[in-house]
Amino acid sequence: MDKKDEQTVETPRKKANKAVHTAALGAATVAATPIPFADAVALMPIQTAMIVQIYRAYGKKSIQGHGPRCTQIDFCNDAWAQFGGKFI
Repeated sequence: MDKKDEQTVETPRKKANKAVHTAALGAATVAATPIPFADAVALMPIQTAMIVQIYRAYGKKSIQGHGPRCTQIDFCNDAWAQFGGKFI
């Protein structure tokens, strides 16, 4: 396999990195809006979509059973980012 072929083949790791970068760009766009507390609602679907894309990048067909848990983790992370830092 030459260099050109290596660049066109998208490995699971490259797909996962692409998902992370796309989600980071979306999150940065949301964070740039000056509406307090509203960004937590907008960040949850971005983070959930990122998790699904990473899961699929590694060949998993569905996240059955993991979806609610991922959403709970996202919500806790967002809540801590929004409120936790203000009390410390």
